[in-house]
Formats: sequence, C-alpha cells, structure tokens
Amino acid sequence: MFCAILAQNGNAECSSISNKTNSFIRNEYHSHTNQRTEAELKLMRDMRRRNPQLGLAELWHRLKKCSYTRRPESLFRVMCKLGMFPQEEKKAYAPKPYQQMTYPGERGWM
Repeated sequence: MFCAILAQNGNAECSSISNKTNSFIRNEYHSHTNQRTEAELKLMRDMRRRNPQLGLAELWHRLKKCSYTRRPESLFRVMCKLGMFPQEEKKAYAPKPYQQMTYPGERGWM
C-alpha cells in the first residue's frame, strides 16, 4: 500500500520492487519451506516397499535411524496421502429384523 502511494507521487523505484514482489508471490513461489524433500519421500516408499508388514511405530523408528527427522504423526499423514496406509472401509449398517409391538407393554421388563 505504501509503495503504491509513493509510486503515484513519482517514486518509480518503489513500484518496481512491488511488481517484483508480486510476480515472485504469484509465479515463482510453488513449495512450502518445510515441505518433504524427494529424498524423504523416496526413503519412505523404499522402506515401506521392503517392509510391508511393519507397523507405523516400527517404520518410523527405522526411518529415524536413516536420518528422518519428523514426527510419527506427520509420517502417518503423508503416507495416507500417498496411499501407503489404505483406510479400511467401514461396513454399511445392516438393520436387524424388528417386530413392532401389537399392544403397549408387550416388550416390557420381566
């Protein structure tokens, strides 16, 4: 905002900085600073492929030995996104057969 006001008053240097910043934000910034690297993702895929029977805790412990620095919660989240921990599908609710009462108190306490 301040740069735009200065640019209207004749300060062209400030507007060029503003344009560079906007183009950087729109076009050049594609990844998060804490995003997982390809090396980390490859390590996860390889370890899971070689040890498909391992649980999350054991897998995380082995990855930790191989220079993995993140927490197990984030490992689980990423592995779910990559499809390495498929979620079990829940069975649909099947209603049990139900007999309606014919008169009040038919199914009372005994």
